[in-house]
Amino acid sequence: MNPDNDTLIIADTQCSEVTLLSEQEQAAQAQQVNHNSMTHFKIIDILGKGGMGAVYKAKDLALERFVAIKMLRISDAQEALILAEAKTISKLNHPNIVTIYDIARDGDSNFIVMEWVNGRPLNAVIPPQGLALNIVIDYAKQMVAALACAHQQQVIHRDIKPQNIMVDINGQIKILDFGIAALLEPNRSVELEQTPESALKTASTPAKIPLVATIVGDENSDKKSSSLAITGSVQYMAPEQIQGQMGDARSDLFSFGIVLYEMLAGVKPFLGFNLAQITDAITQGKYTPLAELIAEREVERKLVDKNIAETGGKPLQLSVPVELIAVVDKLLQTKPDARYQNAQELAQDLAGIDQQLREKKNWWQQQHWLTQSLFILPIIAVLGWSVRSVLFPPSTQELIARQLVEAKKIAFLPFDNISGDPVLQIFSDGVATMLSSDLAEVGYQQGDGSTWVLPTSEIRQLDDPSVSGIYNKYGVDTIVTGSIQHMGSTRSLHLSLVNGADGRQLKSIQLTLDANNLFAAQSEIRQQVMNLLGWQIPAELTARFAAQKPAFDGAYKHYLAGRGYLYRFDHEDNIAKALAAFNAAISLDPNYGDAYVGLAEAQLRSFIEFKDTHFLKQMESSVEQLQQIDANHLLLSYLQAELKLNQGEYAQAVELFKQSIALQPRFLKAYTSLSLAFMQLGKGTQAERVLMKAYALMPNNNAILVELGLFHYSNGDYQQAISYFEVLAQQAPNNYIAHLNISACHYLLGDTEQAIFSAKKSLEIQPNADGFANLGTYYFILKDFNKAVNAYEQMIILNGSDYIKWGNLADAYRFANNPKYTETFQQAIELAEKAFELNSNNKNAIASLAYYYANIGNVEKTYLYAKRIDQKDTGADNFLIAAAYARLKIKLAALNYLKYAIANNYSIAEITSSPLLEHLASDEEYLRLISE
Repeated sequence: MNPDNDTLIIADTQCSEVTLLSEQEQAAQAQQVNHNSMTHFKIIDILGKGGMGAVYKAKDLALERFVAIKMLRISDAQEALILAEAKTISKLNHPNIVTIYDIARDGDSNFIVMEWVNGRPLNAVIPPQGLALNIVIDYAKQMVAALACAHQQQVIHRDIKPQNIMVDINGQIKILDFGIAALLEPNRSVELEQTPESALKTASTPAKIPLVATIVGDENSDKKSSSLAITGSVQYMAPEQIQGQMGDARSDLFSFGIVLYEMLAGVKPFLGFNLAQITDAITQGKYTPLAELIAEREVERKLVDKNIAETGGKPLQLSVPVELIAVVDKLLQTKPDARYQNAQELAQDLAGIDQQLREKKNWWQQQHWLTQSLFILPIIAVLGWSVRSVLFPPSTQELIARQLVEAKKIAFLPFDNISGDPVLQIFSDGVATMLSSDLAEVGYQQGDGSTWVLPTSEIRQLDDPSVSGIYNKYGVDTIVTGSIQHMGSTRSLHLSLVNGADGRQLKSIQLTLDANNLFAAQSEIRQQVMNLLGWQIPAELTARFAAQKPAFDGAYKHYLAGRGYLYRFDHEDNIAKALAAFNAAISLDPNYGDAYVGLAEAQLRSFIEFKDTHFLKQMESSVEQLQQIDANHLLLSYLQAELKLNQGEYAQAVELFKQSIALQPRFLKAYTSLSLAFMQLGKGTQAERVLMKAYALMPNNNAILVELGLFHYSNGDYQQAISYFEVLAQQAPNNYIAHLNISACHYLLGDTEQAIFSAKKSLEIQPNADGFANLGTYYFILKDFNKAVNAYEQMIILNGSDYIKWGNLADAYRFANNPKYTETFQQAIELAEKAFELNSNNKNAIASLAYYYANIGNVEKTYLYAKRIDQKDTGADNFLIAAAYARLKIKLAALNYLKYAIANNYSIAEITSSPLLEHLASDEEYLRLISE
């Protein structure tokens, strides 16, 4: 306990559950204690309080020494037992056990007077990378000596953890509260430890008590069973304690094994995201063996050793001895009989290892196998910035820009439902979706094949789906609009052909449709649209469209409804309604192939939305039924390919997508999905060839230009990506997203000035969250943190649902010295964890969580998430992990993940300009990495 610290942390069992108090509260409570008759004690400070009392720093006026006084609020039934046990413990006379000077009752209060330790609890001493080996051995020997002394006198601690182990200013270990833990609160709830940093809410809010997770038994259990309640801190418990047993000396040794592992590794062995996972890990013995953890980190050492050798130096010998690893493994055995049976046996093994290491030349000069510095200094936070998530919208329709000048572009808008009838809305959406698909097929065969029909499904998500809105965003030449009205047994439809540039109506037609003959109604609409455009439907397409008629028109009605619901899949329950509609169509016509296609697509959409593999199994069944009904259906191989792609069977997906393309040479989705499958197989060259083939076939299709831009962007060829995005910007000057993407590429090329210019141009066209996000990033890199804060705050106003955006704002707050940064990181964590819960394979969310937790000092959570990212993942994800480890001052791990990021084409300009990595600027290994 350090009297010079501004923040005081209690490191004993009873008062580890404390509320830090203001100066006024401390003074008031200190005055209250002084009213007691402990006249020879002068209260200096209140260190903390808990449910059972409070702990004070005091001065013994008679003996002229500082002491710690624990005031207890206990029942009469507890008093005799606790005081008797405390007297027994007071007889423990060992230099590594906190001495109890006095136990007494004064008025209504019981108190224990203890030795004052001028130091810090062990949990505040262990750095994220672990302690140096010589320090670990020294501390371990002292702890085991204390345990041996206590166990010989039949005193069991039952709550060994770093918070109960003090390290004084001379490096001497002092263990607190032997035997008192279970006596004070035999039925108290289990503590799930947090670091002080992770417990903070905001800079202006005092830290609260550690998170407490209560294990509740059967309410019908008898009183006797309550004596077996779990006592202690769950992450340091022995399996038998978790199972409700009192435990013995071997339980203390298991807990010591966890502490020893943590001193060596910087993290606890038994990890989990919640209490259930942690208790399961302990009782089942599930943890990363120390040998495996060392093997992983030794890979990092080899890289550094190689460079040292190349410069004429000698590689460092930093491995943890195998003998010490064996000690840890034996201590952490699940069954007590398999562990050390007493502390004396353990002490002998540690002494042997100590002697062996001391005999090695210069061993005491060697640091821990990850230690670079024992001081963790405040370092600059990384940008929580993911290009694909921040710079580009989640779907490609937002990136479609104007086609080349010579191209004809057509858009088919959803019908305006004049009646406001929700049933009619579903019908009109379904018809519009089908007609858009039909128009695309016919358009490919018009003239030179360059006509591109903007799918209705792409228009669905636009904020402004008007004629002017579509023209400004996509540069569409000609737009088909329509309005529909319910007229009893008929429906009135008005179709217009509109000039996209000025909104002038070119042609129009009025239709009256039979509501009881929907298939014929759609056929009529299709023909009239072709007439407006002056197109001819080829004979083979006419035959195919006619063959789409089901056996019963009622089945077609349900099919159209399914298409309508699927069109608006983002509305509540619409996916479920689409599934029901397609199933209803199939129930009326079991041989209706298109209905099985719609059902499979709805099931795939369900999987994408809900990440439930049950939907993939349903989709597999639907595709199999489609194959039995119509083995020649044009979409069969495509659906099979999508199924395999989402099941991770990429090689099979490739072959099936090729079959789909052979059947429909201009089926864009098959090309883009085939490219993705090749990328998943690590075949980037083949992926690019697929997109180039599609570009050769459909040179004026903007969606392909977008895909090519994204492909080169993801592979780090930013200049080539700019060339594609500039084409989009030239053809659609009012499309803010084209300028936004150009801005991103310039930034990653190191041209921040041009990046700012393009970002501002994007915002001039239309204020947008992504534009402010990028602008904030550029200002951050330039270290103009106040401007970065302003930009990011505007970003949050426009879109506050993205964890990456909150991470950006938290970084800006941090470097602008704004105290809001901690709570902002907490908000980013909350949103990122929701994304992780939705999809446990979301690597960007995983990498972001590792970084965010590093910023609030939660080492365990940082490590849990970081180890799920490896060199196969994207450069952006690896850069975030490098940033997380750099934030925790674990340099070797940071450099290793930085190497992965660079290998995956992450921008060197981004790395060298990031404020986070400035402290590595003179590091030889860092300089070598960025210069290769």
